[in-house]
Amino acid sequence: MAKTIGNLFAISDIHLSFGIQNKCMSIFKGWDKHWDRLRSNWNNAVCERDMVVIGGDISWGKTLEQAFPDLKFIANELNGRKIMLKGNHDYWWTTLFKMQTFLTENNINGIEFLHNNAYKINDLTICGTRGWINSADYGELENKPAQKILLREVGRLETSILAGIELGGEIVVFLHYPPIYAHEENECILEILRKYAIKRVFSGHIHSSGMGKAFIGEKYGTYFDMITADSLGFAPRII
Repeated sequence: MAKTIGNLFAISDIHLSFGIQNKCMSIFKGWDKHWDRLRSNWNNAVCERDMVVIGGDISWGKTLEQAFPDLKFIANELNGRKIMLKGNHDYWWTTLFKMQTFLTENNINGIEFLHNNAYKINDLTICGTRGWINSADYGELENKPAQKILLREVGRLETSILAGIELGGEIVVFLHYPPIYAHEENECILEILRKYAIKRVFSGHIHSSGMGKAFIGEKYGTYFDMITADSLGFAPRII
């Protein structure tokens, strides 16, 4: 994907639910029929030559089959090509091979997955992973200690960055979980960012009600920013 593309945009936490009926986001303030605003704002800003990174929490579907209507909407009704990474609610996410095969078998085009890999977009190289919560003793997920999950995500981030270094260009990292939030810092993730002198990091997960505690600015030589859909008014942001 080293060919010249137009602009690079990003947005996170679009929370589509066309394939599952009990997860309508309209119960939250400002989210009524948010997919209509997303489509309108997206297509007003993004053209077919552009690329958009979607930073996780993409579909409420628990399987690829349930996520299919959401992936079809993204592919067919939203302009440009897309690169997706996993969010904490993307239970449909599976292996890279299975996801790529599913897209091919269902004639879904223009979607790539950021999963232990990297993509060169003009002079920028896109790296990243889901990340993890900033408190290592938070508990357990699926009976796995949080520390083990954290170290796995750290490994995936480093694998992605190393793949990006091979491609060349300025590395831009996308994480679903912000590594700095309120008074908490994810030291393991931050260590990797410092190790490879990453200059820009974009995160999601934090919705508008929590944005007051979100960290936006430079720290440890890296600029951190947020791309959550509702905080952006459901409009992809140019990077």
